Amino acid sequence: MAADGDRWGGVGEGWRGAAEGEPSGPLIPPSEGEERRTLPPTLTDRAAAVALSLYCLFVVYGSFFPFHLTLQREAIRARLSTVIVRPFDAAGRRQFSIPDMASNVALGVPYGLLLVRSGLAGRSIPARSMAVLAFTVVFAGLVEAGQLLAPGRTASPLDVVAQVLGALLGAVGAHLSPRLLATARGRQVVLLLLREPALAVAVILAGVLAADALYPYAVTLDVSTVRQNIRTAQLVPFQGLGRRFWSDLIVDKVLPYAVLVLLLRRAAPGASLGTAGAIAVLLAGFLEGAKLLFVGRSPNVDYLILAALGAALGGAVLAPLLRLEGIRARAPGLLVLLAAALMVYEELAPFDFVASLEAARAKLLRLEWAPLASYYGADSKSAIFDLGKKLLLGGFLGAALAGWGRRGAWAWGLLLGAALEGLQVLQISHLPALTDAVSLGAGAGLGALALGRYRATRDRAIRTSRAQHPSSPRRGAVSSWEH
Repeated sequence: MAADGDRWGGVGEGWRGAAEGEPSGPLIPPSEGEERRTLPPTLTDRAAAVALSLYCLFVVYGSFFPFHLTLQREAIRARLSTVIVRPFDAAGRRQFSIPDMASNVALGVPYGLLLVRSGLAGRSIPARSMAVLAFTVVFAGLVEAGQLLAPGRTASPLDVVAQVLGALLGAVGAHLSPRLLATARGRQVVLLLLREPALAVAVILAGVLAADALYPYAVTLDVSTVRQNIRTAQLVPFQGLGRRFWSDLIVDKVLPYAVLVLLLRRAAPGASLGTAGAIAVLLAGFLEGAKLLFVGRSPNVDYLILAALGAALGGAVLAPLLRLEGIRARAPGLLVLLAAALMVYEELAPFDFVASLEAARAKLLRLEWAPLASYYGADSKSAIFDLGKKLLLGGFLGAALAGWGRRGAWAWGLLLGAALEGLQVLQISHLPALTDAVSLGAGAGLGALALGRYRATRDRAIRTSRAQHPSSPRRGAVSSWEH
């Protein structure tokens, strides 16, 4: 149940006035004076420093896998001749790939973000910018130079430039975000998310639906491409549904919009289920229309119809079920079962098992034991999409387990992921990989961590509000995950 306005109004007024002795959380930025009193001067966030170290190891691992290095001078000299130094050749032709440049910019963002968040880059924006610039130039430059020793890799100073740009963007974002959150509008946004976490989950779900609808994100403003997408648009209902598994359509196109309706209704109790359903259908229509601006994507009226069915399912069936006392009492456990079932489906569909020991033995020989081996040589967008999907599936399970009061979410995610990968040995369409099990376990750990951070921030805000408004009557309670 949402908190009452008086109780939470005190949080907005005294956003930066946490009770004495309580450290500030990531969503309630302290002043620099408070930060100096409560944290070491050279390291403000040990978790961010550890994350930076792990991320650098991840980059090194991914850049040199499968570690077939050579020190032969002839081979190194030959690869030096392939180094791309200039973005354009003498004829003005582009010598770099835009998707690769975008990937390197995204690769550099965590450098700046984690350097600033950890406190290793100083406090002022000039100091932070110079520290991030120096670190990224040295680290990315060493990685690119080392790739001269790795056959199949192409070193390029342009990659370093792109990563530096990404790192500076990450540093600016990390520097400005606490200040933006400390403004009146920033406090209002964070208060809204603290009061109604369903809104944040709804935004994440909408982002997932957009990522699935617009993949592989080849945006274009070319008129001929838009015309081609219009010509190939499916405007006749149910014309192409026979080519898809109905179970996939239900899981990918119906259930998400049913859940979205429930989340929107939960985030805005004053709105009707019809309004929430209309918003969900409008989102589906917007995503289908946006496909006109993406290469290889075209609108499909079937998906809009399925989204409407999902919205109706959420409002007419699921919403009344969730009001039943028996289901509400068992909601945390049922949420865990739902998350586990979703993971099982996504990992094992289309359930094409074979009862053949020879086939299983042959599959075992192809099992990918090396982490990230399945992403080696793959298209960067498809690799990021697949990794993000695994992290989200694991994150849902981890958050559900944490909401149920279970510890070791990462271990549960890893065990379930390993079990599912083991079952893929008996399937035709799947290839078991250690990377998938580790990704699911990591996602579960991150999901549990995110829920723990939210709860800590919410509880801190409640304590601050009570300290500043001890006489304010309590007319409501904070919205919680369990409810």
